[in-house]
Amino acid sequence: MGLLGYPTVGPVHGQAALPLVPDLNFANLEERGIALARDAAQLAQFQQLDMALPRARLAVQLAPKAYQAHAVLGSIHLRREEFDPAIAALTTANRLQPDNAGVLFSLGSAYLRRQRYDLAVQSLQRGLRLRPNEATAIFDLGNVYFLQGRGEAAIAEYRRVLGIDKNFWAATNNIGLVE
Repeated sequence: MGLLGYPTVGPVHGQAALPLVPDLNFANLEERGIALARDAAQLAQFQQLDMALPRARLAVQLAPKAYQAHAVLGSIHLRREEFDPAIAALTTANRLQPDNAGVLFSLGSAYLRRQRYDLAVQSLQRGLRLRPNEATAIFDLGNVYFLQGRGEAAIAEYRRVLGIDKNFWAATNNIGLVE
């Protein structure tokens, strides 16, 4: 007799307990990962980076072949000034979607902040071939040239920015710094 007077049943020899393994729908996981990446992007847009980061990490795990998940993760790391993880995630996003100007601009910005100027120029120029009138990317390219000591090239890019957006005060300011 066992506890409380109930009979006990001993183990049956040769019996094994198998874990429950649910059937996984991998297409559904990718959809959920992409949706999670969108949620993370929205949180990041409202400066909720601490809440966005774990969602973006999970999105990458659920949708490892979706460039969007890697791009969102990279942009969050970039905004948190975590440049090496940003570069890693954005490089993966670029490998998955090579002709995405936004990914290339973010990657160029990360390389600029990491002082890897040649790679920054390559990424920014590739992105600008796809979207030639992106003032912020042109400004970043001007900054790379300035930091490389290429003043005339920097001024040319800053003037190009002002041709697109005459109120881009940082370009005007940087022309004054270079001259």
